Formats: sequence, C-alpha cells, structure tokens
Amino acid sequence: METNKEDFILKKIRHYQGTVEDYATFWERKISQGYSEESEETKSLKQKNDDLNRSYRIIPVSKD
Repeated sequence: METNKEDFILKKIRHYQGTVEDYATFWERKISQGYSEESEETKSLKQKNDDLNRSYRIIPVSKD
C-alpha cells in the first residue's frame, strides 16, 4: 500500500517538473516573438526610458 502511494507522489512530482519546464520554454519563445514584433516607435521609447533610468543613481534604502 505504501509503495503505490509513493509511486503516485513521484508521478505527480515528475508531472509538475515537466510542466514547469514547458512553461519556461513557452514564455521564452513568446518573449522572443514579442521582441521581433515591436514597432520602431516602441523600441525608441524603450531606449529613451533606459537612458533616463541610467542617468539617475539608485540609492538602496535600509530600514532603521
């Protein structure tokens, strides 16, 4: 009885490990497609935003 229960749990773990990996590859593919479908205006706005963010120095805040 214990081995059947353990086998079921192992099967579930393997199933979820496989689906997590599939989701990761799915989103990597979606993101790469999104980059190729961006318009020139969107790319220039992103570039301006990145330049603006680089011009400021970020100071970490610590909790007292």
